Amino acid sequence: MTREFKKIVKQIAQGYGVSPKEVYDEMQEAIDIGYHSPDPIAQALWKKVPAPSGKPTPEDVVVYLSKYIRSV
Repeated sequence: MTREFKKIVKQIAQGYGVSPKEVYDEMQEAIDIGYHSPDPIAQALWKKVPAPSGKPTPEDVVVYLSKYIRSV
């Protein structure tokens, strides 16, 4: 996990009064739910997210979405 991403997670955690691990785990849980959706449109979108470990991590998704947002 990059230093910048850790900083973002820490800021979110402080804002909600929880631990950074809890924020990260909740992000991963939401990603896992979406990633395992049987919806073919959802699956097509997930295939666009680069995930070196096979399954997208919160950092993978945030990096992908930030690049996508900048491109539109």
